[in-house]
Amino acid sequence: GADDPEFYSGTGASQSHITKIAVQDDGKILVGGYFTEFNDFSSGSIVRLNPGGTVDTTFVVGQGAGGQIYDILVRKDNNIVIGGQFQTYNGEYVSLVQLNPDGSLNKNMATVSVNNITSILETPDSQVVIGGEFMRVNGHSIYHICRFSSDHVIDPTFLPQVSYSNPNPVRVAANRNGSVVLSGAYESLGL
Repeated sequence: GADDPEFYSGTGASQSHITKIAVQDDGKILVGGYFTEFNDFSSGSIVRLNPGGTVDTTFVVGQGAGGQIYDILVRKDNNIVIGGQFQTYNGEYVSLVQLNPDGSLNKNMATVSVNNITSILETPDSQVVIGGEFMRVNGHSIYHICRFSSDHVIDPTFLPQVSYSNPNPVRVAANRNGSVVLSGAYESLGL
């Protein structure tokens, strides 16, 4: 398609790259990746744009993520979940983060410690499923896929064991009936 003359994002992300874009129901656009500024606006790897492309200055993330964001999920309640290859958010040791709609850290959620989350989805019953290149979640041996209750507590009834030897991470998606679908170069899957 042709460029939209109504949309102008300026100079964009500084000295790095964008890995994920998510559009909210109100038309605002969440942009994630690995950058410190977006259009000269300080931003720790995530920024929200207005529908016309300007930075939404009401979305305040502070220092933001201390690394790269690979996926952004806008939940049904308009909270935002981000994951990637980072271990801190606003200086706090977390790696799966839920943000309030204004960009602030939602501290009502359990802290999740896991590195290299490549995909996130929300199930119809508001659980969160993550996939990626990880073998531990909150100190537990959990390989490449994990499901959390709506408040980020590990679901002990969903512990498939995914095994692979090459660096192609597991990605997760949901089909229409809510079943979780996996993709990636994995060698075995134990349910």
